Amino acid sequence: LPAHLRKDSNETLADDLIVSGGGFPVMSIKGKVFTIKRGDEDTILMRPDDDETPASGIEVVLLRAQKAVTKTFYSTGYTDGSDAKPTCYSNDGIAPAADAEDPQCNKCAICPHNQWGSRITDNGKEAKACQDNKRIAIAAPGTINDPMLLRIPPGSFKALTEYAKLLKTRGLDYNMVLTRVSFEAAAAVPQLKFKPMGFLDAAT
Repeated sequence: LPAHLRKDSNETLADDLIVSGGGFPVMSIKGKVFTIKRGDEDTILMRPDDDETPASGIEVVLLRAQKAVTKTFYSTGYTDGSDAKPTCYSNDGIAPAADAEDPQCNKCAICPHNQWGSRITDNGKEAKACQDNKRIAIAAPGTINDPMLLRIPPGSFKALTEYAKLLKTRGLDYNMVLTRVSFEAAAAVPQLKFKPMGFLDAAT
């Protein structure tokens, strides 16, 4: 190096440019199992009293929920657990995102894939080809600064709405309490339910 660029120590600013990790961690509910997906690493959450059995519920803080319902469409159908990019998607539920691969319509409300009956489920029920989701940032109470993304499927919207109403009648915001998120045992596909477990302490 030229003399004016030489340093007395090995410290370098190069580390500031390194991009690490595989994006925002995601809490998956595939197969009715809570799995933290962090980059290429998957961690199944196990029961505290039995490290061979997946946890049926987790206690988390609901940090912030996106008001809009997001929409995702795959022209060839979605394979559970796939990382494939959707054909079309919307972050606001109103119009396709600017970088959508192949926008299907200029407005979600009139898109044929967003209509009931545009898809028939494996058990013969009418559904929408374009999948709705509610996105919530969650964190374990002990690691509040390590948020994860939890996508709430449409089959859990009713339970989520009832939970919101319960908190509202008590004058509480959802990020003031510890919430237990668990699976509805009788449901064939992952369906979530929500229960308040107590107030967060002042530090949290």
